[in-house]
Amino acid sequence: LSGSAFMTWCPIDKSCFRWVGSGSIQLVRTTDFGRRHICSKCRGVLTIVYDSQPGLIWPCAGSLDDDSLPATKEEMGKYLSRVCHICCRHSPTWLRLPDDGMERLEDAC
Repeated sequence: LSGSAFMTWCPIDKSCFRWVGSGSIQLVRTTDFGRRHICSKCRGVLTIVYDSQPGLIWPCAGSLDDDSLPATKEEMGKYLSRVCHICCRHSPTWLRLPDDGMERLEDAC
């Protein structure tokens, strides 16, 4: 949906997430396992909500607008509980993940 080979997602408890402006946001079923919040004006993908994880919302990191987030990657590292490659079984055949020691999950859940 993004046209990109990669996207960075942040799993967040729904109780800790709020929309600042939601007038043009639609929740649309885009797969058999989840729905995405999409901007009806620009068609940009903002989140994914997996059916198997009803308490979580996964915003696309590039869509976050929060000045309370840490400014440096070192500071951000204090807040991240898990970093991994997800949806590896859906990777394009040309993709070779780096040997970075990170956990690799076949799916997102």
